[in-house]
Amino acid sequence: MANKKEKKKIITIGIDSSTTNCGVAIYENGKFINAINYKFDGTFDLNKLKKIILGFDELFETYGPDLVVIEETVPIRNSRAVTSLNQVFGAIVSLAMAQGSWVNQVHNKVCKSTFKYKTKEEAIAIAKKLTKIKREITEHEADAILVVETYKKIIFPEGMKE
Repeated sequence: MANKKEKKKIITIGIDSSTTNCGVAIYENGKFINAINYKFDGTFDLNKLKKIILGFDELFETYGPDLVVIEETVPIRNSRAVTSLNQVFGAIVSLAMAQGSWVNQVHNKVCKSTFKYKTKEEAIAIAKKLTKIKREITEHEADAILVVETYKKIIFPEGMKE
């Protein structure tokens, strides 16, 4: 009897990055596995950025993602906040690429138009329905889930084939 060729696991990690809460969604072969919310207390500075980097370094080491899809940083009026958000975004992208992951981004407006929602509560409800999560999730976890689900719809508009 010939051995069946084992299907390679493709790990995708979706990220909603921030200086205070980073939502993460983990997928294997396009199927949801888990969502995590990383909370980083305190004022943003280089020490906090280091904590964020160490957290994502451990995440990427644990899962070895093939693809990382990160929510695009949205420009806001406060230039210091934009700089901080871009530093977090850049650090995560750099870590993912150093790990050998492909990296792409999705704007939250694309997520909102794809799944037809306006509020954080609606995003959470949609994310829970799509993933069948029973527990409560944060808006950050929901955003990470919707980043991956939107990316899947963009790349595979007819649906993913097994």
